[in-house]
Amino acid sequence: MCNRRRGYRCAHYYPRHVGMGFTIVEKIKALFNIRDSRKWLFLFLVLGITEYGYAQPGEYVIKGVFLEKFTRFIEWPKSAGVDDTTKPFIVGIIGKDPFKSLLNQLYTAQKIKNKRVEVRYLTNISEIGDCNLLFISRSERNRISKIIELTRQKPILTVSDADGFSGSGVIINLLLSDNKIRFEINENAARQASLYMSHLLLKEAIIVDSSRGWE
Repeated sequence: MCNRRRGYRCAHYYPRHVGMGFTIVEKIKALFNIRDSRKWLFLFLVLGITEYGYAQPGEYVIKGVFLEKFTRFIEWPKSAGVDDTTKPFIVGIIGKDPFKSLLNQLYTAQKIKNKRVEVRYLTNISEIGDCNLLFISRSERNRISKIIELTRQKPILTVSDADGFSGSGVIINLLLSDNKIRFEINENAARQASLYMSHLLLKEAIIVDSSRGWE
C-alpha cells in the first residue's frame, strides 16, 4: 500500500528491480545503486523489509547496506582524514559478529566515501581508535561504557542494534519494529564526535540525547 503522508509518488519511488525473483547478490547491488537520498530514505523507512522479498535472515543484509547509506548523510571533520582516498575507510566490529562475515562480501567492491573498505574484527577495545565506523555488538553490553569512553570526542561513527545503547552514547542505533528498520540518533554523541549529520537523516530518526534522555 502506498504511503502518501509526505507526498511521495509510490510508483516513482518503488524499485521494481529489488523485488521477488532476483538473487540476494542482485538485490544487494540494487540497494547500493539507489543514489537519490530521498528515494533511499523512503524505501527503507516507509516500506517494510518483506516488500523486497527478504526473509528474517536478510535483516543483517539490510543493516550492512545501511552502514554505507548512513555515511552519505554524514560529514567527518578534516582531521579524521576521511577525504584521503588513498587510505581505506575502516569499519570495525567489536564483539560477536552478527553479520557472520557478510560485511566482507558486501564491501569487496563497494566503496564508502569513495574509499575502499577495510573490515576489522576486534576483540580488544584498545584497537578501536583507528576506526571511522564502529559497529558495537549486543555482546558488548557489559563494557559499553568503556567503549563509549574511548570513542567519545573522537570522529568515530558508532553504530549498534542493541536496546538502550543509544542512551549510553552510541550515535546510531538500529531498531526492528513491525518488520521495518528504524533508527535512533544520539545528537549529543554526534556533536561530541564532531560528526555533522544532514537534516534529511535527522528528520527520519528517533532522537535520543544521553544528556537528557528521550526527546
